[in-house]
Amino acid sequence: MTTSNASHTENYAIKELLTIPLEVANLISLLCYVIVSPVISVIGVFTNLINISVYYKHGMKESVNISFMTLAVTDLAGLVCCIWYGIGRSSLLVSSADVYISFRDVAYVTGAYPRVLFSKMTCLITVYIALERCFCVVAPLHVKTLITPMRTVVTLSLLYALGVITNFPILYLGALHLSWKKDPTSNKTYLGMVYSADYFDVSTIVTLIKAFMLVTSFIVVAISTVILSVSLQRKSKWRDTSANFLTKGAQRLSKRDATLSKTTIIISTALITCYLPYTTNNVLMATIDGFQLYGKYNNFYIVMWSFSWFLESLNSTASIFIYYTMSTKYKETVKHFLGIYIPGFKTQLNRLNVIQRHAYRKDV
Repeated sequence: MTTSNASHTENYAIKELLTIPLEVANLISLLCYVIVSPVISVIGVFTNLINISVYYKHGMKESVNISFMTLAVTDLAGLVCCIWYGIGRSSLLVSSADVYISFRDVAYVTGAYPRVLFSKMTCLITVYIALERCFCVVAPLHVKTLITPMRTVVTLSLLYALGVITNFPILYLGALHLSWKKDPTSNKTYLGMVYSADYFDVSTIVTLIKAFMLVTSFIVVAISTVILSVSLQRKSKWRDTSANFLTKGAQRLSKRDATLSKTTIIISTALITCYLPYTTNNVLMATIDGFQLYGKYNNFYIVMWSFSWFLESLNSTASIFIYYTMSTKYKETVKHFLGIYIPGFKTQLNRLNVIQRHAYRKDV
C-alpha cells in the first residue's frame, strides 16, 4: 500500500512538472523565438562572418581550418534561419486584405526546418573535429597522411548528405508542405502548412533517427573530450620536464597542438551544454506519448523547444570568443582585419603594445 501511494505521488509530481500554464508557455516562446534569439543571431551573423574570413585567410591547406570554416558557415546559415523564423512568428509581416499568407507557417517550413538541419550539422562537424584531435593525440605520426584536406572535404560532404537525408523526409515525402487553403471563419484563401495522412508516422521515424544520431554524437564528443583532457595534462607534464631538450620548432608545434586541443575541448563542452535540451527533446518525443505540438504535454513541449532554440543560437554565436581567447594566430588575424577596416585602430594598437612593453621592462 505504501509503495502504491509513493508511486502515485511520484506520478502526480511528474504530471505537475509537465503541466505548464499556456500563458507562461506562450510568453517564454515569444521571448525565445521572437526577441532574444533573433537579437543574439544578428550578433552571431557578424561573428561567424569574421570566423569565415579568418579561417579563409589562414588557408585551406590544413584540414583543421577546413573543419572550423565549415562549422562557421553552418552556424551562419542556422542563425540566418533563426532570424527569418523570428520575423515570421512576429507581427512585423502583415498580409494583404485579399490574399492571406500565414507567415508563421511559411517561416516554419522555410526557416525552422532548415535550422534543424544546420543544428544537427553543428553536432556532426564538432564530432568530426573532436575525433580528428583525438587521432592527432593517439597517432600523431600518421595523422598527416590519413587526415588530409581532401579527405576532410569528402567526409564533411558525406556528413551533410547524411544530415539532409535524415532531416527532410517529412518534406520530400510530402508529409508536410505549403499549400493554398481556405479559412472557414473568414472564407479567405491563405498559404499555410498542410499535413498528409501519414505525417505522424513519418515524423515518428524521423524523430527516432534524430534521437539516435544526437545521443551517439553526444557520447562520441564526451569520450573524445575526456581523452583530449587526459592527454593534454600528460603532455603538459612531459613538456615541462623536457623543455630543455626540445628545439624551438618542436616547442611551437607542441604549443600549437595543445592550443587546438584546448579549443576543441571548450567547443565540445559548450556543444554538450547548449545542445542538451535539444537532445533531451528528441528523446522525449521518441519515448513519451503526448510530448508533441498539440499533444497532451503541448505547453511543456513549447517551453522545452523554446529554451533549446535559444541555447542553440547562443552556441552558434559564442564560438568567436573561444577562438579569440585560445588562439594567438586567430587573435592576430582579427587585429589585422580591424587595422584594415577601422581607421586609426592599427595606430592605437601599436601604441598599446609599446606601453605594455615598457611596463614589462620596468617590472623586470
